[in-house]
Amino acid sequence: MMDDVEIEKDKVYPVAETDAPLLMSLSTWTHDLWLRWSSYCAFRRIPSSPYVLQIGLHDESYLRRNPQASGTDTDEERVAALHASGYLRVKHAVFSEENCLIPFPDEEFETVFVVDMLEFYNRKELEVIFEELSRVMKKGATLLIYAANKRGYDLGVERGLAYKSYLDESFVHNLTTSLFWYTNNYSTPLPRDLSRLTSCCREVFELVKL
Repeated sequence: MMDDVEIEKDKVYPVAETDAPLLMSLSTWTHDLWLRWSSYCAFRRIPSSPYVLQIGLHDESYLRRNPQASGTDTDEERVAALHASGYLRVKHAVFSEENCLIPFPDEEFETVFVVDMLEFYNRKELEVIFEELSRVMKKGATLLIYAANKRGYDLGVERGLAYKSYLDESFVHNLTTSLFWYTNNYSTPLPRDLSRLTSCCREVFELVKL
């Protein structure tokens, strides 16, 4: 099942460098295996349906499983590459406080999931983004947010990623309360007691459109 997973290596969790070729090869292999398993665990509950939208497309594993789904990303080159690979329901999005556009009709989707993107926006920008997310979702639709855990967020800041917001339960709930019903928060692929020990896990937030 995991053979279909295809991920851009080092886009999510960087591989440690080493001068020993054998150790480097082993490190790369185990890192790739972790990413495959992590993506499988994260997305296995998302239904295969044409009414699913993925936002943030560096991980193509879900689109490979469900090519009838739609996708969007702020990276025009990534969108063009996916078009060239045959994913024609992928479109370019704009996320900013002044101009936020998810290029799909109102109330189009039953499930929307956002992968490793919202950390790059400040609170004002996120308020506009959540309004736009709500617009393209049907009433009662599910929103899933995948975000770096605290160790991953701190490591990203240390390594120069342009993170602006750390997403935790309180932050997400307060930001979305007028648009969504907040239902759950958990860690993937490891339970939280273990995930706190590593940067290679995500926090997942589940919400339902009011």
